[in-house]
Amino acid sequence: MKKFFVKIKNNILITTIIIDIIIILFGIIVSLFGLTYRQWVLYFTIIITIFGTILGIIQKLKDRSNLLKVLIYCVFLVLTVLIIIASPIILFLTGVKYYPEYIVEKDNKKYVAYVNSSFEVNVYYYAYVNFLLMGNKVKMHECYRNGGYNPFAEDVVL
Repeated sequence: MKKFFVKIKNNILITTIIIDIIIILFGIIVSLFGLTYRQWVLYFTIIITIFGTILGIIQKLKDRSNLLKVLIYCVFLVLTVLIIIASPIILFLTGVKYYPEYIVEKDNKKYVAYVNSSFEVNVYYYAYVNFLLMGNKVKMHECYRNGGYNPFAEDVVL
């Protein structure tokens, strides 16, 4: 068992995969309780995964014991870089957008508010649990019409 942990500690790629699996499993478990990760946790996980994958592949490339392995890791490295470069384009084509997140208090309760201000300004409120988690069901919805602004920005007067 000790050899296993030493091997994991010395292998960035395996460590990254194990961390991702733990985060995914924890996400599945908390979703059973009506919760989900906050947006920043997901972005942080994506960044850790990208850097861990790139560093892990570079670590494997330093070990030139097998030419086939080096070639396979080079292909993975190129694919990872291409995915990183193409991801904004893929997100744009699939319609995935960034929605600003705010912690607000309404009716003496804390909520996580997401603002969608493309055509109409829509604010979706989810239950605030803690700095990592929030509810996964919309508790309240507000529509301000005329899009293009953020009602939580300090320079906007409603």
